[in-house]
Amino acid sequence: MERVLNPGSEAVSMPLPVLRPAVAGALARLRPLWRHLAWFLAFGMIIALAVAVRLDFQRIRKDFERTSRTEREALILQDRLRLELDARRRATAMEALAVRHGLVDHPAVVNLVGDP
Repeated sequence: MERVLNPGSEAVSMPLPVLRPAVAGALARLRPLWRHLAWFLAFGMIIALAVAVRLDFQRIRKDFERTSRTEREALILQDRLRLELDARRRATAMEALAVRHGLVDHPAVVNLVGDP
């Protein structure tokens, strides 16, 4: 087969590369598919990135929920301890007041009767 390089001049013959017919046919059929392969790879990379981001967000959300739960439990424990400390301070203050006024350990119970 010949190719004409310059249409105005005489024909110059150049030998074409010789490929086996099966290989040449397979390459000729696969040549247009490179665009599809490029799009497929780009789409696969986008999907992989989306999955990685989704997994990161799930991990962050789980860590945030765990931290929030731990903080709530710590606040509840702090409130209970504060109430217990206040109760002990009041009891200590009441005992000190009773000792200062000379009250006994077991005061007598007095029943008050109101007006009928």
